[in-house]
Amino acid sequence: KPFAGVNGSGKHNNWSITTDNGVNLLEPGQTPNENIQFLLVLACIMKAVDTHADLLRQSASNVGNDHRLGGYEAPPAIISIFLGEQLEDVVAQLVETGKADNLKEGGVLRTGVSTLPDFVKDATDRNRTSPFAFTGNKFEFRMVGSEDSIGSPNTTLNAIVAEAFCEAADRLEGAEDFDMAVHDLIKEYMTEHQRIIFNGNGYAREWEEEAARRGLPNIPSMVAAVDTLTTPKAIHLFEKFGIFTEAELRSRAEVLYETYAKTINIEALTMVDMANKQIIPAVMKYSKSLADAVIAITEAGGDTYVPTRMLQQITQKLTEMEKASEALLEVEKKASAMERGKEQAFCYHDEVMVAMNALRKPADELEKLLSAACFGRDGLGLPQAAAQTMARKEFLVVAVDEATGKLLGPVLASLPEGKAVYDFGIHSWGDAKKAARIAARAKGTGAESAARMGLEALRVSGADCALMAVPEQGENPAFALAVTPKIAWVRLLAKDDPAARNWLLDMARRLAAGLPPLPGTLHFTPGKTA
Repeated sequence: KPFAGVNGSGKHNNWSITTDNGVNLLEPGQTPNENIQFLLVLACIMKAVDTHADLLRQSASNVGNDHRLGGYEAPPAIISIFLGEQLEDVVAQLVETGKADNLKEGGVLRTGVSTLPDFVKDATDRNRTSPFAFTGNKFEFRMVGSEDSIGSPNTTLNAIVAEAFCEAADRLEGAEDFDMAVHDLIKEYMTEHQRIIFNGNGYAREWEEEAARRGLPNIPSMVAAVDTLTTPKAIHLFEKFGIFTEAELRSRAEVLYETYAKTINIEALTMVDMANKQIIPAVMKYSKSLADAVIAITEAGGDTYVPTRMLQQITQKLTEMEKASEALLEVEKKASAMERGKEQAFCYHDEVMVAMNALRKPADELEKLLSAACFGRDGLGLPQAAAQTMARKEFLVVAVDEATGKLLGPVLASLPEGKAVYDFGIHSWGDAKKAARIAARAKGTGAESAARMGLEALRVSGADCALMAVPEQGENPAFALAVTPKIAWVRLLAKDDPAARNWLLDMARRLAAGLPPLPGTLHFTPGKTA
């Protein structure tokens, strides 16, 4: 999660319970209000999640999740259960009257489009802001970090639900009137733990206030969650089922504190390095060009208000960034010198992270004032890196058609390696006869047709790789294509994607260097079915 305001990565852990003969205990059936087995299981899960909300939060905590939870398609740090309108109404009836005679229907979703039919709306319709949501016949635990194993959250889920089942079984097995005991237990558990049910907007500030009023834990960070592993109730839970001993839980806590401290240590030092070796020098270089412009305009008798104003703004932010970098390095040295453990981890969270955010602020503001070229390599970045790699490998690329040729031509013409690595249409689309041969290979639309054209472009030009930016055609999306005699790489693009040129050059660079494609790149053998 490196970018503020941009969605991070997470995973949904789908969880349910089945018997040894395949019966899903979370299958509500057509009439969940009458399904006593389902209602008992649901009541136990409500009790488990409410009792151990802190442990469940800890099971999905890591350094990256501290940035992700609470927005941008991620659930909040407050544990709650989403049941949907139908089941929430069933629970409300059972709590209020001890029985649920009515079942709320799903209703209809109006599309508002005359040519499209309306849809029957699921009564358990999904809530993307809920951390623990019932979705038909299972629960989705949506807080797990993308890099984390599902082992920890599932171990915790299984343990807390097993405890609730155990306590329910102890009461029911000794009951004289089993049916009445089940009825009373469902009502009791749902009444005592109804506070854990929330179907509203988990991102809203009002929910934080409401959760606090209900007494639900709000654990905002990984370091704050670690202590939940060593509470008396957590130790009792894990020892009861032979999962962890107290010593093992305390060891895990120590490892988590150290993991947090080491991760933030690396990130903080990397941030200082980026600021001092990349961003500040680039901004200083641009500031000098502005200062030179002020002098030149002054000598010519022009108005220097605009460049002077820009220079003042940029150098002010530059000063703020240098001071913030020094402050971060100072507090990082303090934290790294501390003895490993809880106190050090909290120092990294409470002081180093604060200093990191302080350094980030002027850097983000400078990005708004300077063009992207100021932060690239000689203002070119990827195109020059690609050209240098291809020149070093003696790797020649050709554009399949004129549109792609004009897309690549200007930037490669500006580079010293350009003529060594690019055909510029001389032996391909710029030659009428050869262009006709390439076009004749097109059959229909899509990647296979474009790959056939690419192979022909390689034949007529003698190049090593053919590149083509294919625009959106009807239902076929736009894509960038790189073809060699042995492999074709395809990258889907947004309509009129301004990054199309960079995608083409990056694929050519990777093919020249023998590197694998980036994740999300499709590949197939040209001349065969894609």
